[in-house]
Amino acid sequence: IISRKIVDKKVTYPRVNLISLIFNYTSFRKINDKKKFGGFLLAKRLGVECCPYCNRNYTTTHATYRDKKVFPEYDHFYHKSSYPLFAVSFYNLIPCCNVCNTHFKGSKDAIIENLFHPYTELQPNSFNFKFIPDNVESLYGAKDNFNLDFKISDPVNKTNLENSLAFFGIKDIYELCHSDLIKEIVNKKLAYSQKYLEMIKNTYGISFEESYRILFEVYYEDDKLHVRPFSKLKKDIFDDKDIS
Repeated sequence: IISRKIVDKKVTYPRVNLISLIFNYTSFRKINDKKKFGGFLLAKRLGVECCPYCNRNYTTTHATYRDKKVFPEYDHFYHKSSYPLFAVSFYNLIPCCNVCNTHFKGSKDAIIENLFHPYTELQPNSFNFKFIPDNVESLYGAKDNFNLDFKISDPVNKTNLENSLAFFGIKDIYELCHSDLIKEIVNKKLAYSQKYLEMIKNTYGISFEESYRILFEVYYEDDKLHVRPFSKLKKDIFDDKDIS
């Protein structure tokens, strides 16, 4: 039996309200109280600073000077229209950018599409970007005639990874929208090799990771690739022994 109480001559149903908070995504997202668990607090605690689907857009969480709560969109990996009981499930809420959430994922069924869940633990280098120049000039950064491909070495998640990379159009977006950036990464890779960064480390006493971060403006460590956009792309090109 749902408990009932009278407040200012209006009938309210506390347990109904509680159930609404538990299963209603709209209520969950609108919670503005810092002490109550909602969309803002979850995003803050997760600390996902960059879209896990495309790794090219920030998904920052902060409060403005007027105390407005700013936090990323959540993709329902299993869409709430088909799986309402998972509407505010922790593992079903993926902080992501508007492009991936609205223009790619939408209400499509992750099971039917056989997509890779971003919270799945992967070993380093389970998949890597591969820079493939069409000519010698592109290899040395003089031209931008190249292709991106992916090397997937994880047999367990291979199909899911391939499907997700294709589903979110990663190859097309990176090639069409970020060719200049890729060209700059290759130029930096050729100009500042790993040996050069090691020399900086030995000369000035700063770590290799710090030298890399200064040069590429992203982290080198695998557990920090989610912090800044294009971290995975930059690391894979830098580590690619075929580019030297």
